[in-house]
Amino acid sequence: MSDASYATIATFGRDLTREAISRQGLHEFIVPGVRRHGGVVSGHWMMDREARESVAVVTFTSREAAEAFRREVADNAENQAAAGLELRQIRLVEVEASFLSP
Repeated sequence: MSDASYATIATFGRDLTREAISRQGLHEFIVPGVRRHGGVVSGHWMMDREARESVAVVTFTSREAAEAFRREVADNAENQAAAGLELRQIRLVEVEASFLSP
C-alpha cells in the first residue's frame, strides 16, 4: 500500500496533430515539474487515442498538497494550450487502496 492519501485525476483534450510537441513537453517539463511539487508520491500519464484525451493521475501525501497542485493545473491553461492540451476536468479524490507489483 502506498503512503498517498489523496490524488488528482485530470482529463485533457488532446490535439493529436501536435503529438510530438505534447510528448516533448510531457517528458521535458511536465513530469519533472510535477516530481518537484511538494507532497507528490507518484504520477501516471495515459492517452486514449480514440477519445483524443490524456488522463493524468498524481498521488499525494496530503489533501493540502493535492489541492495546491489542482489549483496550479487549473490556472495553467495558457501553457497547456501551447502543448496542444485543453483541461476538461481535474478532480481531487481520496485514495482508499493502492499497490505496486514486485
